[in-house]
Amino acid sequence: MYLLAPDPDSGHTILWQTDEQPGTVKPISQFLIFDGEDKLLNRIPLPTSVATGRDLFSLFRAHGVASQILKMFVIAAPGDEGRVTRMLSEWQAMSPFRMDALEKRTPGRVPGPQIITGRVGPEYLRALAKIGFHYALKYIPTIIGNEGAFRALREFIRHGTGDAEQFLTPCETISTQDGPPGHILTAIAPPNADIIVNMQFFIGCDVPLSQWRLNLGRNPTVLYTETQMSAHYFTYAEADGHQLAGGKVIQMTPDFATAQAG
Repeated sequence: MYLLAPDPDSGHTILWQTDEQPGTVKPISQFLIFDGEDKLLNRIPLPTSVATGRDLFSLFRAHGVASQILKMFVIAAPGDEGRVTRMLSEWQAMSPFRMDALEKRTPGRVPGPQIITGRVGPEYLRALAKIGFHYALKYIPTIIGNEGAFRALREFIRHGTGDAEQFLTPCETISTQDGPPGHILTAIAPPNADIIVNMQFFIGCDVPLSQWRLNLGRNPTVLYTETQMSAHYFTYAEADGHQLAGGKVIQMTPDFATAQAG
Protein backbone atom coordinates (compact mmCIF):
# COMPACT_ATOMS: atom_id res chain seq x y z
CA MET A 1 0.00 0.00 0.00
CA TYR A 2 1.35 3.41 -0.99
CA LEU A 3 0.51 6.89 0.29
CA LEU A 4 0.97 9.54 -2.39
CA ALA A 5 0.90 13.24 -1.56
CA PRO A 6 2.61 16.45 -2.71
CA ASP A 7 6.07 17.27 -1.46
CA PRO A 8 5.89 20.81 0.01
CA ASP A 9 9.46 21.58 -1.07
CA SER A 10 9.62 20.33 -4.66
CA GLY A 11 5.94 20.21 -5.58
CA HIS A 12 6.29 16.67 -6.89
CA THR A 13 3.86 13.99 -5.76
CA ILE A 14 5.99 11.52 -3.81
CA LEU A 15 5.65 8.43 -1.63
CA TRP A 16 5.16 8.79 2.12
CA GLN A 17 4.96 6.50 5.12
CA THR A 18 3.34 6.93 8.52
CA ASP A 19 5.53 8.26 11.31
CA GLU A 20 5.44 7.43 15.02
CA GLN A 21 3.30 10.43 15.97
CA PRO A 22 -0.36 9.88 14.95
CA GLY A 23 -1.35 12.06 12.00
CA THR A 24 2.25 12.64 10.82
CA VAL A 25 4.20 11.18 7.95
CA LYS A 26 7.74 11.00 6.64
CA PRO A 27 8.88 10.32 3.08
CA ILE A 28 10.08 6.96 1.88
CA SER A 29 13.59 6.92 0.42
CA GLN A 30 12.83 7.00 -3.28
CA PHE A 31 13.84 7.94 -6.80
CA LEU A 32 11.75 10.06 -9.17
CA ILE A 33 12.58 9.39 -12.81
CA PHE A 34 11.90 12.12 -15.42
CA ASP A 35 12.13 12.36 -19.18
CA GLY A 36 13.83 15.13 -21.11
CA GLU A 37 10.80 17.40 -20.70
CA ASP A 38 10.69 16.97 -16.91
CA LYS A 39 7.67 14.67 -17.10
CA LEU A 40 7.54 12.22 -14.21
CA LEU A 41 7.89 8.68 -15.55
CA ASN A 42 8.24 6.56 -12.44
CA ARG A 43 8.52 6.55 -8.65
CA ILE A 44 10.81 3.87 -7.29
CA PRO A 45 10.77 3.21 -3.53
CA LEU A 46 14.12 2.16 -2.12
CA PRO A 47 13.74 -0.98 0.04
CA THR A 48 16.00 -1.40 3.05
CA SER A 49 17.35 -4.61 1.47
CA VAL A 50 19.07 -2.55 -1.25
CA ALA A 51 22.55 -1.83 0.09
CA THR A 52 25.02 -1.50 -2.82
CA GLY A 53 25.29 0.21 -6.16
CA ARG A 54 24.88 -3.15 -7.88
CA ASP A 55 21.66 -3.73 -5.90
CA LEU A 56 20.48 -0.33 -7.07
CA PHE A 57 21.15 -1.24 -10.69
CA SER A 58 19.09 -4.43 -10.28
CA LEU A 59 16.27 -2.46 -8.65
CA PHE A 60 16.08 -0.05 -11.58
CA ARG A 61 16.13 -2.89 -14.07
CA ALA A 62 13.29 -4.62 -12.19
CA HIS A 63 11.22 -1.42 -12.54
CA GLY A 64 11.90 -1.25 -16.28
CA VAL A 65 14.07 1.86 -16.10
CA ALA A 66 16.39 2.30 -19.09
CA SER A 67 20.10 2.38 -18.48
CA GLN A 68 20.34 5.96 -19.77
CA ILE A 69 18.44 8.17 -17.33
CA LEU A 70 17.83 11.72 -18.44
CA LYS A 71 17.01 13.09 -15.00
CA MET A 72 16.59 11.62 -11.53
CA PHE A 73 15.38 13.28 -8.33
CA VAL A 74 16.47 11.52 -5.13
CA ILE A 75 14.76 11.83 -1.75
CA ALA A 76 16.22 10.27 1.39
CA ALA A 77 14.03 9.45 4.36
CA PRO A 78 15.13 10.96 7.71
CA GLY A 79 18.04 8.89 9.03
CA ASP A 80 18.62 7.13 5.70
CA GLU A 81 20.86 9.72 4.07
CA GLY A 82 24.07 7.75 4.65
CA ARG A 83 22.86 4.59 2.94
CA VAL A 84 21.43 6.47 -0.03
CA THR A 85 24.58 8.56 -0.53
CA ARG A 86 26.82 5.49 -0.34
CA MET A 87 24.82 3.56 -2.92
CA LEU A 88 24.70 6.50 -5.30
CA SER A 89 28.49 6.93 -5.07
CA GLU A 90 28.99 3.28 -5.96
CA TRP A 91 26.49 3.38 -8.80
CA GLN A 92 27.81 6.62 -10.32
CA ALA A 93 31.18 4.91 -10.75
CA MET A 94 29.46 2.28 -12.92
CA SER A 95 26.86 4.39 -14.76
CA PRO A 96 27.17 8.19 -14.89
CA PHE A 97 23.85 10.03 -14.85
CA ARG A 98 22.39 13.42 -14.13
CA MET A 99 21.06 13.80 -10.60
CA ASP A 100 19.69 16.76 -8.72
CA ALA A 101 21.10 17.37 -5.26
CA LEU A 102 20.18 14.78 -2.68
CA GLU A 103 17.03 15.97 -0.97
CA LYS A 104 16.47 15.56 2.77
CA ARG A 105 13.08 15.66 4.42
CA THR A 106 11.83 15.92 7.96
CA PRO A 107 8.66 14.32 9.38
CA GLY A 108 5.54 16.44 9.69
CA ARG A 109 1.80 16.66 9.24
CA VAL A 110 0.18 14.85 6.37
CA PRO A 111 0.23 17.12 3.28
CA GLY A 112 -2.78 17.19 1.03
CA PRO A 113 -4.43 16.04 -1.01
CA GLN A 114 -3.52 12.46 -0.23
CA ILE A 115 -4.04 9.48 -2.51
CA ILE A 116 -3.77 5.95 -1.15
CA THR A 117 -3.14 3.20 -3.66
CA GLY A 118 -2.24 -0.41 -3.19
CA ARG A 119 -3.06 -4.01 -3.74
CA VAL A 120 -3.64 -6.84 -1.34
CA GLY A 121 -1.53 -9.97 -1.38
CA PRO A 122 -2.25 -13.62 -0.53
CA GLU A 123 -1.30 -13.18 3.14
CA TYR A 124 -3.85 -10.39 3.58
CA LEU A 125 -6.61 -12.47 1.99
CA ARG A 126 -5.73 -15.49 4.13
CA ALA A 127 -5.91 -13.28 7.22
CA LEU A 128 -9.35 -12.04 6.19
CA ALA A 129 -10.52 -15.63 5.72
CA LYS A 130 -9.20 -16.59 9.16
CA ILE A 131 -11.00 -13.69 10.84
CA GLY A 132 -14.29 -14.56 9.18
CA PHE A 133 -13.92 -18.28 9.86
CA HIS A 134 -13.23 -17.75 13.56
CA TYR A 135 -16.13 -15.34 13.83
CA ALA A 136 -18.48 -17.99 12.44
CA LEU A 137 -17.04 -20.64 14.74
CA LYS A 138 -17.69 -18.46 17.77
CA TYR A 139 -21.21 -17.32 16.94
CA ILE A 140 -22.68 -20.21 14.90
CA PRO A 141 -22.90 -22.85 17.64
CA THR A 142 -23.68 -25.87 15.46
CA ILE A 143 -20.26 -25.92 13.73
CA ILE A 144 -16.87 -26.65 15.27
CA GLY A 145 -14.49 -26.10 12.33
CA ASN A 146 -13.10 -29.55 11.58
CA GLU A 147 -15.99 -30.56 9.32
CA GLY A 148 -15.12 -31.79 5.85
CA ALA A 149 -17.13 -28.96 4.31
CA PHE A 150 -14.51 -26.50 5.58
CA ARG A 151 -11.45 -28.45 4.45
CA ALA A 152 -10.77 -26.23 1.42
CA LEU A 153 -11.06 -23.07 3.53
CA ARG A 154 -8.75 -24.46 6.20
CA GLU A 155 -6.13 -25.32 3.58
CA PHE A 156 -6.40 -21.84 2.10
CA ILE A 157 -5.93 -20.21 5.52
CA ARG A 158 -3.08 -22.44 6.62
CA HIS A 159 -1.14 -22.93 3.39
CA GLY A 160 -2.60 -20.59 0.77
CA THR A 161 -3.91 -23.56 -1.20
CA GLY A 162 -6.58 -22.73 -3.76
CA ASP A 163 -7.91 -19.53 -5.27
CA ALA A 164 -8.88 -16.66 -2.97
CA GLU A 165 -11.83 -15.81 -5.24
CA GLN A 166 -13.34 -19.16 -4.29
CA PHE A 167 -13.85 -17.84 -0.76
CA LEU A 168 -13.63 -14.02 -0.75
CA THR A 169 -15.57 -11.39 -2.68
CA PRO A 170 -15.08 -7.61 -2.27
CA CYS A 171 -18.30 -5.66 -1.71
CA GLU A 172 -19.33 -2.03 -1.57
CA THR A 173 -17.84 -0.21 1.41
CA ILE A 174 -20.18 0.85 4.21
CA SER A 175 -19.43 4.52 4.90
CA THR A 176 -20.88 6.30 7.90
CA GLN A 177 -19.75 8.60 10.68
CA ASP A 178 -22.58 7.62 13.03
CA GLY A 179 -21.35 6.08 16.26
CA PRO A 180 -17.85 5.04 17.30
CA PRO A 181 -15.36 3.58 14.81
CA GLY A 182 -15.10 -0.18 14.67
CA HIS A 183 -15.70 -3.38 12.73
CA ILE A 184 -19.02 -4.97 11.75
CA LEU A 185 -19.17 -8.72 11.20
CA THR A 186 -22.26 -10.73 10.32
CA ALA A 187 -22.85 -14.42 9.65
CA ILE A 188 -25.73 -16.33 8.15
CA ALA A 189 -25.91 -20.14 8.12
CA PRO A 190 -29.04 -21.39 6.31
CA PRO A 191 -29.67 -25.13 6.25
CA ASN A 192 -28.48 -26.91 3.09
CA ALA A 193 -26.75 -23.75 1.82
CA ASP A 194 -23.41 -21.94 2.07
CA ILE A 195 -22.41 -20.19 5.28
CA ILE A 196 -21.63 -16.54 4.56
CA VAL A 197 -19.72 -14.05 6.71
CA ASN A 198 -19.61 -10.33 5.83
CA MET A 199 -16.80 -8.21 7.24
CA GLN A 200 -16.53 -4.42 7.23
CA PHE A 201 -13.44 -3.11 9.01
CA PHE A 202 -12.82 0.41 10.35
CA ILE A 203 -16.28 1.70 9.64
CA GLY A 204 -16.66 5.27 10.90
CA CYS A 205 -12.97 6.03 10.32
CA ASP A 206 -11.71 8.57 7.80
CA VAL A 207 -10.62 5.80 5.41
CA PRO A 208 -12.82 2.69 5.85
CA LEU A 209 -11.60 -0.47 4.19
CA SER A 210 -13.50 -2.51 1.63
CA GLN A 211 -16.24 -4.83 2.77
CA TRP A 212 -15.52 -8.52 2.19
CA ARG A 213 -17.82 -11.52 1.90
CA LEU A 214 -16.45 -14.89 2.95
CA ASN A 215 -17.99 -18.15 1.75
CA LEU A 216 -17.09 -20.88 4.24
CA GLY A 217 -18.70 -23.68 2.26
CA ARG A 218 -21.93 -25.61 2.53
CA ASN A 219 -23.48 -25.76 5.99
CA PRO A 220 -22.70 -29.26 7.31
CA THR A 221 -25.34 -29.06 10.06
CA VAL A 222 -27.92 -31.80 9.51
CA LEU A 223 -30.27 -32.00 12.49
CA TYR A 224 -30.72 -28.27 13.05
CA THR A 225 -33.05 -26.98 10.33
CA GLU A 226 -33.36 -23.29 11.29
CA THR A 227 -31.35 -20.48 9.70
CA GLN A 228 -28.75 -19.21 12.16
CA MET A 229 -27.68 -15.57 12.08
CA SER A 230 -25.29 -13.36 13.98
CA ALA A 231 -24.20 -9.71 13.84
CA HIS A 232 -21.74 -7.80 16.04
CA TYR A 233 -20.19 -4.36 16.17
CA PHE A 234 -16.64 -4.43 17.56
CA THR A 235 -16.15 -0.79 18.56
CA TYR A 236 -13.12 1.30 19.47
CA ALA A 237 -12.85 4.08 22.00
CA GLU A 238 -11.07 7.16 20.64
CA ALA A 239 -8.37 8.34 23.02
CA ASP A 240 -6.26 11.53 22.99
CA GLY A 241 -4.51 12.27 19.72
CA HIS A 242 -7.15 10.32 17.75
CA GLN A 243 -5.64 7.02 18.83
CA LEU A 244 -7.97 4.03 18.93
CA ALA A 245 -8.16 1.88 22.04
CA GLY A 246 -10.14 -1.25 22.83
CA GLY A 247 -13.86 -0.71 23.10
CA LYS A 248 -16.97 -2.88 23.35
CA VAL A 249 -18.52 -5.82 21.54
CA ILE A 250 -22.10 -4.88 20.71
CA GLN A 251 -24.52 -7.58 19.63
CA MET A 252 -26.76 -6.43 16.81
CA THR A 253 -30.10 -7.74 15.55
CA PRO A 254 -29.67 -8.98 11.99
CA ASP A 255 -32.42 -8.63 9.43
CA PHE A 256 -33.16 -11.96 7.78
CA ALA A 257 -34.53 -10.52 4.54
CA THR A 258 -31.57 -8.18 4.09
CA ALA A 259 -29.10 -10.97 4.84
CA GLN A 260 -30.71 -13.24 2.26
CA ALA A 261 -30.45 -10.48 -0.32
CA GLY A 262 -26.74 -10.15 0.44
